[in-house]
Amino acid sequence: MLFSTQSEISRVNHPHLLQLIAGSTRRCFITIFIRFILLFISSPAIALTFSGQLSLRGNGAWVDSDSILSRGTDETLLDGAGNLRLMTHWENRTSAFTLHYDLSAIGGEFFQRMFETDSLLPNVTGSGSSDASKVLNLSRTLSESSQSRFQHHIDRFSYQYFADWGTLTVGRDVVTWGNGLVFNPLDLLNPFSPQDIERDYKVGDDMLLIDLFPLKWNGDLAWQILAVPHRNPLTGDLDIETSSVAIKTHFFTGNSEWDLLTAMHYDELHLGAGSVHTVGGAVVRADLLIGIPNKGETRYSAILNIDYSWTTVGLNTYGMLEYYYQSVGSRNFQNVTSNIALQERLARGEVYTSGQQYLAAALQMELHPLLHAHCSFILNLQDQSLLLQPYLLWDPKQNLQVALGIQYFTGSQNTEFGSSEIPFSSEEWQTPNSLFIWMKWYF
Repeated sequence: MLFSTQSEISRVNHPHLLQLIAGSTRRCFITIFIRFILLFISSPAIALTFSGQLSLRGNGAWVDSDSILSRGTDETLLDGAGNLRLMTHWENRTSAFTLHYDLSAIGGEFFQRMFETDSLLPNVTGSGSSDASKVLNLSRTLSESSQSRFQHHIDRFSYQYFADWGTLTVGRDVVTWGNGLVFNPLDLLNPFSPQDIERDYKVGDDMLLIDLFPLKWNGDLAWQILAVPHRNPLTGDLDIETSSVAIKTHFFTGNSEWDLLTAMHYDELHLGAGSVHTVGGAVVRADLLIGIPNKGETRYSAILNIDYSWTTVGLNTYGMLEYYYQSVGSRNFQNVTSNIALQERLARGEVYTSGQQYLAAALQMELHPLLHAHCSFILNLQDQSLLLQPYLLWDPKQNLQVALGIQYFTGSQNTEFGSSEIPFSSEEWQTPNSLFIWMKWYF
């Protein structure tokens, strides 16, 4: 009843009323949050921690002569990037406050070519979310040119209250749902791209989250109640139709874990279920999400994966296999730009792939306690294009990590990981193969 009521409200044509509600919601959110912070800072016995991470990255991309990024010959384009994250956490017996500041810089030859051709490229990989859609805009571009970009933003800014019944979180934070290891259909808010090797920090969102511990009055189940207001990209106002409200429960049956999810997400009812089972020495996970829009066809997405650890010639080894299906994807890559439902999800960073069926796999081997070899791939099962990602991960010191690897894209003409013709242009696009290196220092 809650969701149908919200849906009816969202269809009422009262723009002035909606603007009033949106403005009142924003003022209420800010007022409550500031009061929480002032009350928290004034309380005694505060434990303060400060930490950070500095990341430096280098990338060399090999561009074919027939690519739009080329200038007539095969080229190697070099880029560099840096990221500084400063994190502070205050906590006492009943509450906590978290603040993360992020400063980033990127530039180089590949960045310049992408900057110059951006208006011609279709949105086939997703642009992710930005602060423009959130309650508070806490991001700023310090400088931007065709050669480089410098940005900073607040990625965590949340207050948390601890009680016997559970916890209450208000502000910019993260929530992660689902059992996907590469793809995450149940993770509706800012999921990682399946191509992401680095998954240190998920993008934060402005939210109200209530975690309820298993108690008799709530059926001895773990519950999460989530509300994430978003702004309409056209008006800039908080809008029910672009916001999310969700309820999820987690419980056990024998040796299995289960999740049940109900959400109203971008004016579309979502029903989800997930499970985790132990089969021999392996772990099997499955998720299913059903999207029921006000108009149009019902949409489905699902994953099924298995992972297992063993010893090979005395070396610890880990393997994973995952199947992913999304009905909103396009069977033919040439139809991606005309698939409106897919383009909407790509634009808001909800999905990152354009096809319908994928197989992902990963293998990890511990060559030394401080040196690990990884190799993963993502295969589009319909057009047979492939992304291969082998890399080495080295921890020379306790607070230092170095990685070296390759991203290799291969596929025939007009495939997702191969080459494709750019609509309304004689140019061709292909994601270039690249060599990457990164260094991360934790302090």
